[in-house]
Amino acid sequence: NTTLSITGPGSITAETNASGNGGGINLFGSQITLSNTATITAKTTASGTGGTINLDADSLSLTGSSHLTTEATASSSNKAGFIFLNAENTLPGNTFTFTPRNLSLALNDSSTINAKTASSGLGDLGRGGSIHLGSSGQTLTISDRKSTRLNSSHTVISYAVFCLKKK
Repeated sequence: NTTLSITGPGSITAETNASGNGGGINLFGSQITLSNTATITAKTTASGTGGTINLDADSLSLTGSSHLTTEATASSSNKAGFIFLNAENTLPGNTFTFTPRNLSLALNDSSTINAKTASSGLGDLGRGGSIHLGSSGQTLTISDRKSTRLNSSHTVISYAVFCLKKK
């Protein structure tokens, strides 16, 4: 059992500020917690593609306005990276392997999981990343009522919001 805990204003960042693609962030542990404005971000501010975040855990908890994000900023001309939560990363060149298992996910206090863009890129180059949750036969348990967002924009920000309701 391995626990990874990041508390604010702590952060883990993989960023590209040039033409090369952003690096990936791989997180492993039985319990991963971000609290008090902690952030994990993979982003691009230039022409490279934003990095990918891979997570392999039994539980993921974000509290206190913490964020797990891939991003293409307004100064970039490419797309945001992907987020894989206990999901197989099939992207070319990927070396991340995961253990297929259920994921308990808690998003509290305005915390988000977000693959967003404000990129000036056209077509595929300006897109937000994707959020991949689990694989066939796995169970995702979500606690508390919060939202997970996937943002994509060119001149206008558009949102796909998934509201998670407590049973």
